[in-house]
Amino acid sequence: MGLQTAEGGLGDNKLKELRNEWKQDQEEEKVKFSEVVRRQIQNMKDAVIEVIKEKEDWVQDAVDKKKAS
Repeated sequence: MGLQTAEGGLGDNKLKELRNEWKQDQEEEKVKFSEVVRRQIQNMKDAVIEVIKEKEDWVQDAVDKKKAS
């Protein structure tokens, strides 16, 4: 551990260690956040595709009914 400062604060080495830990935590949080956002975007895409498929089915049903009439 580094030398303690006169005011009883943290030494340079301890500050660097804490700063590095904080930076690592921040990077991990960014990765977690990115994964959550990526999953939400994929879920939204899946939902939109499902709605489009349902709408296509409705249109096809309407066309089939029109032809049958």
